[in-house]
Amino acid sequence: MANYFLTSILIIFCLPAFVKGQTAVDTNKVSSPSTSAVLYIYGNAFANSNNISGKLTSAFIKGGYINEETKNTTLDRIKTKNRLGFEANYGVTFVKFSKKRRGAALGCYLRYNEGIYFSSTYNENAFRLFFYGNKQFEGQTVDFSPLRFSLLSTRQIGGGAMLGKGKNKFWFGVDFVQGRQHTDVRATNTTFATAIDGNDLTLTGDISIKQSVRPAYKAGYGFALNGQWFTDIKDKVYLNFMVDNLGLVFWGNNPTNFTRDTTLQFSGLNLNDVLESDSSWQAIQDSLSEALLPTQKTQNYHTVLPFYLKASATKYFNKFKISLIVDYRHMPGYIPRGVVHATYMGKWFMPSVSVMYGGYGGFNTGLGAGFVFGKGYSLYIESLLNEGWIAPRNASGIGVGVKFYKTFLSR
Repeated sequence: MANYFLTSILIIFCLPAFVKGQTAVDTNKVSSPSTSAVLYIYGNAFANSNNISGKLTSAFIKGGYINEETKNTTLDRIKTKNRLGFEANYGVTFVKFSKKRRGAALGCYLRYNEGIYFSSTYNENAFRLFFYGNKQFEGQTVDFSPLRFSLLSTRQIGGGAMLGKGKNKFWFGVDFVQGRQHTDVRATNTTFATAIDGNDLTLTGDISIKQSVRPAYKAGYGFALNGQWFTDIKDKVYLNFMVDNLGLVFWGNNPTNFTRDTTLQFSGLNLNDVLESDSSWQAIQDSLSEALLPTQKTQNYHTVLPFYLKASATKYFNKFKISLIVDYRHMPGYIPRGVVHATYMGKWFMPSVSVMYGGYGGFNTGLGAGFVFGKGYSLYIESLLNEGWIAPRNASGIGVGVKFYKTFLSR
């Protein structure tokens, strides 16, 4: 059990790739009365935090060595309550529209998505332990909690229907979900004590661990519900309300499910030595696995998917479009996020800028550009979080997204 506890926490700082939840088609962007179908291909990745710097995040993504300067700069930004999140996704959606009948437009869609969701909340001592090692705490007992870590990987395929009547459009559908990987660690009232030589570490506290089985195809199965409502009101103002990925995954085949108030102790491993090496997180996990003898309990369980809620209002001013957005992701450490998004609606070139606050981090900005070319082709590229790119030593947030649309017109 100690093996799962420590290796899971360690992944907080060592995850090499990010995958985000799926994104619904914005049919208002590409559809018209003459549109018969839309093919939508997308992919995006982002990482954000209220303290982890963009430079530190980039180093982990590249698998590079993290020097003392980078760690010290980030340590200066550590707060009492710290949040960290990674998301990304890729997938494809196909929408088929029918001709209007009795004033109503009908349609259906199919979609496929793969993604990973990761987030954590932690305190300063947890950061210090796993970036600087336990030698600094020789002869001390320090508070390690509250700590929360969640990692979920899914594959989803599904579909649904669209109904357009007057100024309103409704989308509703269901996805079959394959749960590929899940780890959830919770620690409350937890302390760690380090012996004088730095090679003996004792953890004491309320610890909960849930971890799916391998291989991925045996891990879990579930479902997700999705729905949207578009409507337009006077003066070219459009409203959109969306719920996506609302469902459950049932994890079977005897996964790890361990909860107890316990004391764990191990010797012979100096975390400082391990973390100062340029090993990947997998090598660190293997080292801990060899050093610890886990005790675990197996029991099936279920989890709520990291559903996504969004409400937006969009106003058109000649060639400009401004959107006000509020969203929420059901993940640890995610706080409601507000976004102001402005776009210049050119004939073939559509630049955009965003200002946002919330989510896994704090204040951030984004830039994007859309290109229309050929017969019904459009491409959108976005820098989701700019601060970590612009000031990587002193700011958080990095990300990029790509969307490709192909519209098919009625003959």
